[in-house]
Amino acid sequence: MRALINLQLLTASRPGELLKLRPIDLDTTGRVWTATLKEHKTQYKGRERTLYFGPKAQAILKEFMADRPLDAYLFSPREAEQARHSNAPTHRRPNQIASPKKTERAVGDHYTTASYRRSIERGCRKAGVPVWTPHRLRHNAATQIRKEFGLEAAQLLLGHAKADVTQLYAEVNRSKAIEVAELNG
Repeated sequence: MRALINLQLLTASRPGELLKLRPIDLDTTGRVWTATLKEHKTQYKGRERTLYFGPKAQAILKEFMADRPLDAYLFSPREAEQARHSNAPTHRRPNQIASPKKTERAVGDHYTTASYRRSIERGCRKAGVPVWTPHRLRHNAATQIRKEFGLEAAQLLLGHAKADVTQLYAEVNRSKAIEVAELNG
């Protein structure tokens, strides 16, 4: 989960855009890697959506790409569960008896936006911090990008067709306005 959170902050992507990424989706030939998504929120409008991965994001992705089939999802809850169980001597208490499965639910081959959100919410509660959702990461990334590189850069990375939509995501840098007012009069 930590890797997904960091990756989302670095790319300003929607949660669902990262959760279904596979090595085959990535173009790793340039200094900046890209992933042109076939399925995304605005595909019905005929728009293209490309994610961009700089050096920090690439370092995260490389950890999940090692020894993985090209068509396998990078972020697998099944693998995470296996790793969690392998780190513990047992996943049951010593005196706990085995109980039958209550549902037919099975661990999927990739996280869903709902499972990602639930995981973050559980982590927030466990840490004793206010609960937030994955979409907040997109807003935070957009605000930071707008602050450092301007509205147009934020618009491009977010994949928005119009800057007015980006302005809803990327909060205005009021400190810049105060700085200008102090210097200008």
